[in-house]
Amino acid sequence: MKITTLTKLNALKLPRLVLLLFAVLSVTTNFAQSRNAQIDLELQQLVRKQQLSEDQAKNYVITSQHTSSTSGIEHIYFNQTLNGLRIIGTESSIHLYNGKKLKFNENLISGRALSTAGSSSPSISAENAIRAIARNMGYRTSNLQEKERIGGVNQETIFNTGGISKKDIPAKLAYQINENNEVELAWEISIEDINSSEDWWVFAVNAANGSIINKYNLFNNCNILDEHNDLFHSGVPSKINSETTEKI
Repeated sequence: MKITTLTKLNALKLPRLVLLLFAVLSVTTNFAQSRNAQIDLELQQLVRKQQLSEDQAKNYVITSQHTSSTSGIEHIYFNQTLNGLRIIGTESSIHLYNGKKLKFNENLISGRALSTAGSSSPSISAENAIRAIARNMGYRTSNLQEKERIGGVNQETIFNTGGISKKDIPAKLAYQINENNEVELAWEISIEDINSSEDWWVFAVNAANGSIINKYNLFNNCNILDEHNDLFHSGVPSKINSETTEKI
């Protein structure tokens, strides 16, 4: 009898739990949409000023977001995309307090620069891009092997340390703005130098010929308060020779 009673009570509670879960998911979804809506609003203003086309304003990806525990300011970082790939060098951000905009920083490109982008298919593999880095940087790889192929439009792949990195080496396709303000397909590769305590490099390697288009050091560019829970720190400004950091 007791078991039957408990079963009935649990049966009554189950729909309430389902409704509660649905409500939580709805709030989470609406919250995420509001973040995108804030960015969309700013980008549409650029469209009205004819600085971006409608299509360009729709192509972006949020790379990271967090709310400061001290100021309560929400920081949202995003990049422009092309052919489904992130464009390194277009790092932009919006900063909100209680849902209201404090500051909007955009570093987007349009027109001629976008028209310079070639194929979204690489001519060299991610492994060969890592080996090209090793040759250019004077590293000696040892037993470099692919550990996991995540795939997707950016062909993301994880390699072992290869004897040159303290952590596994991630590689994925992206576009990189070069010093001539042209867009080149690149392998974005992160290597924490095994022989240094101060060098954690992110390289953009030309996916056609293996040359290094750009590199920056996470230890020099990162906000020390940021959480490094991503193999790539995609919120870090990464234009050629950029030392810009966000301070709000």
